Amino acid sequence: MSATLIMRLQNSFNLGLTGQGKYDTHVIVSRTHTTAEAAKAVGITRITLQRWIASGKIKAPRPSLRGSVGLRLWTDADVARLQRAKEEIYRKGRGRKPKPKR
Repeated sequence: MSATLIMRLQNSFNLGLTGQGKYDTHVIVSRTHTTAEAAKAVGITRITLQRWIASGKIKAPRPSLRGSVGLRLWTDADVARLQRAKEEIYRKGRGRKPKPKR
């Protein structure tokens, strides 16, 4: 095949059937997690995560309504932030924090 014929075939492929250029149609979808999924992803229980939220150790995302149910939807960035906080807070294998001396 000649070089011009190959270029025409490539151009017709890039233009598609309608003659319009093809565009990148990839959509980046942000993955969201429920509270239970976020807790499982970092290796703690849902109850522990809820306790940390209630005590103010973790700032949770705002609840959003799905139908008539309010859910906290955690993004991947929130889960990464939760992982960093867990490394600071969680004392697995080291027992409870010692009580301060009076």
